[in-house]
Amino acid sequence: MSADRPRSRRPIRDVDSVARAHRIKAFGWSLFALLPGFIAGSPLFAIGGFALAFAGSLIVAEYSGRVGTGLYFPGGSSTKGAREYSLAESLIVRGRLDEAVAELERASARYPDDPDPPMRLARLLRDQCARPVDAVTWFLTAAERGRSEPGAEISALRELVELYTSVLRTPPRALPHLARLASRHADSAAGAWARREIVAIKQSIHEEEAE
Repeated sequence: MSADRPRSRRPIRDVDSVARAHRIKAFGWSLFALLPGFIAGSPLFAIGGFALAFAGSLIVAEYSGRVGTGLYFPGGSSTKGAREYSLAESLIVRGRLDEAVAELERASARYPDDPDPPMRLARLLRDQCARPVDAVTWFLTAAERGRSEPGAEISALRELVELYTSVLRTPPRALPHLARLASRHADSAAGAWARREIVAIKQSIHEEEAE
């Protein structure tokens, strides 16, 4: 980690690189707008056409980038949010986990209705930061934000249950969340799984008490 510290002081260039690429493409596209003006013998007309084409090309490039980002990061509340998550992923790849945690915390605060950043943060804390207890809070946050998105809620609750049962080794603490799954998604495969887990956990509790 110490070898990475000097580099961490430099501004991250991900967003700047995208903007620069957009400007280069827009400049190339706009060169064609010079031709009508020069053909007509009017330099002012050519320059004006170039300016309009350049501005329009930037708008098109930006819109295309937003659409592409939305495809790769579905479920977010905005394009800016998706870009922030991409930045966090970049930090994770480079091993700058503390910065990635901070970035996802900021994204979670910035987009309070989006379950994606707290879900990413919970997984990061659980899998790569060895902080499973801290991950609990963020899985709960993701589940609450996902109440209107069944898939997001189910995913967050299932991973929370598995965190309690497989990582923290405290299966009884998973029971309220299993009950929530079984109640809110009774007719789904997740609801059926939750009911089976409830039975298994209660059975193991009874067996331990009988010993």
